[in-house]
Amino acid sequence: MAFFFSLSIECGADQAAAASCADHFGSWELPPECALPNRTIRVSFQQESSGDPIWWAVVVPLGVSQSGVWSEDVAHEMSAAGVCLFDRLKTAPPFRFALIGVESQEAILRANLDRHFAQDPTLADRYRGLVISQEIRDQLGASPVFGPFAPGYFWIPYRGETFSKIPG
Repeated sequence: MAFFFSLSIECGADQAAAASCADHFGSWELPPECALPNRTIRVSFQQESSGDPIWWAVVVPLGVSQSGVWSEDVAHEMSAAGVCLFDRLKTAPPFRFALIGVESQEAILRANLDRHFAQDPTLADRYRGLVISQEIRDQLGASPVFGPFAPGYFWIPYRGETFSKIPG
């Protein structure tokens, strides 16, 4: 089973918004400072697998591990790509929220983003790099874990990917 590192951008029921976000990344190439040998990306927009009318744009940098974070080098590559993807996201068409990581599209649903979620003391560690729209921030309430990201958006700052060696 492949574990893809991706930036997943949730656009609600608006298929055209997901297509616009995908187009925003579609012709773009990761810049040299991303320090990846293959700077191309694969972009798709797709409906949530649950059958709900929720659309996502999913951006996968090619040449990055497809088996998760298995070394410090892989964590560094993913982190470099992540910083570049977030920089590009700042100028993306409107979206509701976005998250980066391994299998990021599966990590969170809009229904999870409520006041209880915002009060979770582990939120900043579990969702590093979560970007939310002003609308969602208003619904969550003012949480100190979210700082400014871009006009109309807030985030839990991205601290990169980490490799944890399992003892044994």
